[in-house]
Amino acid sequence: MFDLVIDVLIVVVCLVILGGAAGYMLWSEWKSQKSSTGFFQEAELRLGYPVPRNEIRYYDKIRTDAMRKFQRENPEYTEVPINEFGEEDETLSDTDEPDEFTTSWLRQLSPEEKRLMRTGLMKRAIANLPRYQEIQKDYPGKEALYRRRLISEHHWQLIRAAYKDLVDEINFIQKEAECLEDGWGQRIFPQAYQLWRANLLREAQQKEVEKRQKQKEKEAEKLKKQKEHEEKIKQQKLEKEQRLAEKKAAALIKAEEEAKCQASSKSSSAKAAPKSGGGGNHSSKTKPNGKKES
Repeated sequence: MFDLVIDVLIVVVCLVILGGAAGYMLWSEWKSQKSSTGFFQEAELRLGYPVPRNEIRYYDKIRTDAMRKFQRENPEYTEVPINEFGEEDETLSDTDEPDEFTTSWLRQLSPEEKRLMRTGLMKRAIANLPRYQEIQKDYPGKEALYRRRLISEHHWQLIRAAYKDLVDEINFIQKEAECLEDGWGQRIFPQAYQLWRANLLREAQQKEVEKRQKQKEKEAEKLKKQKEHEEKIKQQKLEKEQRLAEKKAAALIKAEEEAKCQASSKSSSAKAAPKSGGGGNHSSKTKPNGKKES
């Protein structure tokens, strides 16, 4: 009985140790992935190499949906590597061999599904070109600065991390393209570059058209304001002339009234003044009987 208890305790202790070890490994892996993710995010923020997350997530989603649908419709097909979480696991299959490209489950998709996948993958390739150009331009110079110890180790590791992430992304896109169509892996980025340049040219032309349109609108608005200002000045001038004319008319009317008043006053004064006779100071008076008295 005592030996049985000891055996049970030993088994329990072993299980605890194994569980603890497994938990520690999972925690270490999670911490490592979190640290790696944080490192890439820091590289993106500090170095200015934006990762096209929207395009990456979009393609990953349609790829996962297509893979799961294909697996449901073709349960006998064994070329789709699935891990214990029900997700595709690239570590379970090496698709770098040419014969495995031709037998990839992506080649077995319907034309409509392939079209959707090709469109999503091309958008993903185009979205990576801006950071590809930036890293390609910066990397040699940064490497030379690092060798001369003019930038810190941490800064150089950020650059290397961004470079490695870009290389992994390019390899993934080329591999996916080859799985979708024979030979497309080598053509996808030249095609993406042409489309990207065409988009940039179209955007530049559109901006130029918008700039000219805004300039025309600005000039039209300027002419409109100038015309309104001239009309306002003209109206003010007319109003001023009208006020002057009214003022002159009022002055004339007043002058005429004053002249009339003066003439009327003189006439009244003339009528009220006595008349002088021919014999000096003799004055004649009229008697009541009509005879004059001298």
